[in-house]
Amino acid sequence: MSRICFFVICMISCTAISFSQGIDCKYLSTIIYLKVNPEINEEIRRFFRLKKQRKGSSVNLSISDKVAFWDIAPFKEEITDTLEKYGLTQEILKNESLYEQKYGFETITQVNLSKILPKSEGPLKVYFSKPVGNTLIVEITNIEYKSNLPLRFGKGFRILFFFSEEGLIEGVRTSTAIYN
Repeated sequence: MSRICFFVICMISCTAISFSQGIDCKYLSTIIYLKVNPEINEEIRRFFRLKKQRKGSSVNLSISDKVAFWDIAPFKEEITDTLEKYGLTQEILKNESLYEQKYGFETITQVNLSKILPKSEGPLKVYFSKPVGNTLIVEITNIEYKSNLPLRFGKGFRILFFFSEEGLIEGVRTSTAIYN
C-alpha cells in the first residue's frame, strides 16, 4: 500500500518538478518505476549478485548526471511488433546504423538528474539516454561510464521503457551485457 501511495504522490508531482527543473517527465517516471517495482529490483539484484535487503526495499541506485546514447539493438528481437506504436519504424531495426545516425548524440551532462535522488552508497549507477519517440533506454551499471574510453569492464543491465502518449510507463524490456 505504501508503494502505491508513494507512486501516486510522485506521479502528481512529476509534472511540477519536470517544468521547474527542465527534466523530461519520462526520466522521473522511470526513476519512480525503478524504486517501486519489485520485479525489476529482483532482476537487478540477481544480475549483479546483490544481497537481498529487507523485504520490499529497492536496490540502492545513484543517478548519473551524464546522459549517454544507448543503442536499441539489444532489444531488436523483442520489439518488432510494437515499435511503430511508440514512434519508431521497422526500417530502424533492419539497419542498425540508422538508429545511431538518426538519434545518436555525444554524452551530455544534465546536472538536475543527479539531484532527484539522494546519493547512494550502493555500487550501481543509472545512466539515461535521451527519450526517442515514446521510448527511453536506461543502463544500470557497476562501472563509471566515460565516453572517451572505448573499453569498459563490468556489467550492464539495460532497460527499454515504453510510454503512453500521457507519459505513463506501458511496458519494459530488459537486456544484460558483460563488458570485458
